[in-house]
Amino acid sequence: KIYINGRTEALYSDIPFWVIIVIAVCAALVTLLWNRLAERRMRSSRASVTVIDRGNEISFDALCDSGNMLVEPIGNLPVIIISPEILEKLLPEGIEPLIYGSTSDMLRVRVLPYSTVSGSGMTYGYLPDRILVGGVEKRACLCAPPDPDTDFGSCGAIIPTSLL
Repeated sequence: KIYINGRTEALYSDIPFWVIIVIAVCAALVTLLWNRLAERRMRSSRASVTVIDRGNEISFDALCDSGNMLVEPIGNLPVIIISPEILEKLLPEGIEPLIYGSTSDMLRVRVLPYSTVSGSGMTYGYLPDRILVGGVEKRACLCAPPDPDTDFGSCGAIIPTSLL
């Protein structure tokens, strides 16, 4: 019994002890189930991506982001934001030679307007020959992140969930 404001009060006097134990066990089971579901969801939030372009083939893991709603404005294609290191392996000369190169190369370069929490602007995108997401061919545009400090969560890219 506890003494409160001059009165003696009983805590949990009407609830049997075994009911408290059952509630605690149920709470523990719900917590374990929730953790397993969250772990499974985290595993499914990554995808294997292979980009094939002009004889180069690069494979990497990508972090799926439902908030990535960037689209290429001409074909309305989803955009994969790829780390600069991987993009450099795919396009060692950079994107500028493609912009000023042959007509067929120029047609594969896109200017992408973007808007983020930290601001808006323009960046370049590139349409490679083929993109495989989880072994399935998809059509998408690649671009380097507008913000050089973008965190890829130990992955090589960020892809929209629409590509899954």
